[in-house]
Amino acid sequence: MKQAKNPELNYRSNEDETRASSLFDLQFVEDELHHLQANIVPQESKVVFCHNDILAANVMMLPETGNVQLIDFEYGGVNFAAFDIANHFNEWAGGTDDGVPDYSMFPDEEERIGFITEYLRVLQATNVDLNGSDKAEEQPGDNEEKVEDERILKEVHALAKEVDAFLLVNHLYWGLWAVNQGKTEGCEDFDYFLYASNRFAQYRITKDDTASG
Repeated sequence: MKQAKNPELNYRSNEDETRASSLFDLQFVEDELHHLQANIVPQESKVVFCHNDILAANVMMLPETGNVQLIDFEYGGVNFAAFDIANHFNEWAGGTDDGVPDYSMFPDEEERIGFITEYLRVLQATNVDLNGSDKAEEQPGDNEEKVEDERILKEVHALAKEVDAFLLVNHLYWGLWAVNQGKTEGCEDFDYFLYASNRFAQYRITKDDTASG
């Protein structure tokens, strides 16, 4: 945010500066970030190591085994687990080639719940919870399995709610990233300002959908 609003960091051209001024209301973005932090993002959201850029080009499947391998950890670091999942969902829309994401490709609720359910089941299989602590190893009986299924279902819906909140944060994050990239690199090779404008616009749409839902 500070970089995007820094008056000492010049745009590559007067044309870029004029265009950015007409496209972006950075004070609105800053106000929305404060609002999300104070009122929307769960304070207890778990922090883990995240990839932070799980788009299609960074997911490789090994043909010999069918195993999936993530690549390109340029943006990897400590972050909220729900942010990383939200980022992946938003990346379904693409837009990193032409600056125009297609949000008709965004996963529907069933697809999102399915992904989160599998994520938590795999996490459980590693014997680690989202707090980073080991779980006690034991073989559950039928009744225990039912209780465990209910617990997972509860965790799925709780994490899905967190992810929904971070969908909003994610749009602002990558929108600001694109503003900063356009400011420092220009938009000759890639229209960062177009991409930023689309991410900020989708933020408003997602926010309205969340409020009406």
